[in-house]
Amino acid sequence: MPSRIRYYGPAIVLILATLLVMYFGPPIAGRITYAQTKAQLTLVRDSLSSNATLEDLSNSFRKVAQVVEPSVVHIQVAARDKHGSGARRFIPDEFQRWFRSPHPFEREWWQRREGGENESTDEYEKYDKPRLLGNGSGWVYDDTGHIVTNNHVIENADKIQVLFADGTEREATVVGTDPKTDIAVIRVEGENFHPLERALEPVEQGDIVFAFGSPLGFRFSMSQGIVSATGRSNVHIIRGGAGYEEFIQTDAAINRGNSGGPLTNVHGRIVGMNTAIATRTGGSDGLGFAIPVNMITDVVKDLIGEGTVRRGYMGIIIIDLTKEQARTFGVDQKAVLIEDLLEDGPGGDAGLLRGDVIVRINDTQITSVDQLRKMVAAFSPGESITVGAVRKRELQTVDVKLGELSEQVASARVSRPRLEPGDGEERDIVLLLKLGIERFSTWTEQMAQRVGVPHTPGVLVARVRSGSIAQNAGIKRGTIITHVMNVPVKQADALIEQINQHADNEMIQMDVLEPIRSGEFRRMFKFLEVPRE
Repeated sequence: MPSRIRYYGPAIVLILATLLVMYFGPPIAGRITYAQTKAQLTLVRDSLSSNATLEDLSNSFRKVAQVVEPSVVHIQVAARDKHGSGARRFIPDEFQRWFRSPHPFEREWWQRREGGENESTDEYEKYDKPRLLGNGSGWVYDDTGHIVTNNHVIENADKIQVLFADGTEREATVVGTDPKTDIAVIRVEGENFHPLERALEPVEQGDIVFAFGSPLGFRFSMSQGIVSATGRSNVHIIRGGAGYEEFIQTDAAINRGNSGGPLTNVHGRIVGMNTAIATRTGGSDGLGFAIPVNMITDVVKDLIGEGTVRRGYMGIIIIDLTKEQARTFGVDQKAVLIEDLLEDGPGGDAGLLRGDVIVRINDTQITSVDQLRKMVAAFSPGESITVGAVRKRELQTVDVKLGELSEQVASARVSRPRLEPGDGEERDIVLLLKLGIERFSTWTEQMAQRVGVPHTPGVLVARVRSGSIAQNAGIKRGTIITHVMNVPVKQADALIEQINQHADNEMIQMDVLEPIRSGEFRRMFKFLEVPRE
C-alpha cells in the first residue's frame, strides 16, 4: 500500500499544479500583459509630450491659420429672378385657373407679361429683391479693398456680400472678370485690410499646403495636404477646354464653397486659388485644383488697371502632332499643326498657311497646342512675334503682328452632303478595307449641286467599319477626303493609288472636310497608321 501511494504521488502533484495554472494562469497573464501595455503607453505618451519637433509642427500650423484667416473672406451671391422665372412658375397646374382673369384685356396682358411679345417689363426687375444663389470664398489682394475670387463664384450676381473673419460685412462691386482663367476681382469700401502675402517661389510636388475657405458653407475652414502635381493642363475645367489652365493639384480637402479661397504654403503665403475638384461623389476625393499665384497676379493686374484682360491672337485653328504624325510633314519632334486659318486673321494676313507645322515662337521651341496658346496669349495685341513653321518640309520664318483675342469662333458653313453609293469596288482596295473605309465615292460637282453646296474635289466616305483604324482616327460617314500626304485625291481611283503607296506601320496623313453638324463642314487633318500584317 505505501508503495502504491508513492507511485501515484508525483502524478497527483502534477495534475494539481496543472489545475492551479489553468485556474489562476489567465488572470495572472492578463495582468502581466496589461501592465506591459500600460508601461509602454506611458513611455510613448511621455515621448510625445517631450517631442519638441511635433510641438513645433503643430504650433507652425496654428500660426499659418492665424496669419491667413484675417485675409480670407466668405462671399454670398444673390440675384434677381430673371424673365418671369419666379414664384408664379411654381404655382401648381390645378391652381393656375384661380389666377387666370376672365377679362380678355387682362388675360392678354398676363400672356404678354409671362413671356411673349412684350419685354418692356424688364425695367421693373430692379425693384425685385435679390435672392441668395450661393456662396464661395475669396482673399484680400491689397490695401485698397480689392478681393480676388473665382469668376464662377460671382458670375451673374446682382448683389455680392463679403463677410470678413472679424465679423465685418460689406457689399462689393465687380472690378473685372476673366472667364478664360476663371479669375475675378471685386472691391469693397473701407480700410484696415489685411492683404495676403504672395509666395516668392512656385510650389513643387510634395510641398505641404493649406486650403482655406467656406466648404459647404462652413466659414473660415482650413484643411491640409500636399501638392500632388503642378502644371496640370487640358483638364477642361475652364470653359470646356477653351480657357487657360495650369493648375496646382492637391489632396488638401476642397469642397463646394472653397472656390476662390487661398491655397497657402507653410509660411502662410498664397501659392494658388482653390478652383475646382475632380470627384465621383460630389465631395472631396483628394483631387483638388488651384490656379497658381503667378497666373493670378498677371490677370489681376490687368483687371484692376483696365477692367479686362487683353491677349494676343493669331487667328489660327491648331492641333497637336505626335512625333509620328509630325514626321509626315518632315518634322522630327512633337509640334503644332495649323489645321485652318480664320478669315482676315493676323496669321493668314502675315503669310501662314493651312498645313504649316509650327515648331518655334521667337526663340522658344513649340511642342504642344497648350504651350502655344499660353505663349501667344501672354503677348499684348499689336506686338509682333516670329513664327518658325515647316512648310513642304522646309523651315519658313513668318513675322506675325498679333490681333486681340475675342470670343468669335469661325467655321465653314456648307450643307451636309447626301451620301451616294460608292464606286470604290474591287480595285485593289484591300488596304482601305484594313483601315476600315469600306465604301467611298468620287465627290462630283453634280452631287454637290444636288444638295446645294460648293464643290470641293475629293472622295466621299460612305461607310466606315465600327472600331476600325479609320473610325478611331475620326473618319466618319460623310467625310470628304481631299488630300493624302499633301497629294490631291480628286477621284476614288486617286485615293486608292495614294493609299497603296504606304507600307505597314507607316503613318498616313489625310486632309479632309468633316461634317460637324447640319449645314457645316470643317477642314481637318486626320492620321491613320497602316496596320501590320
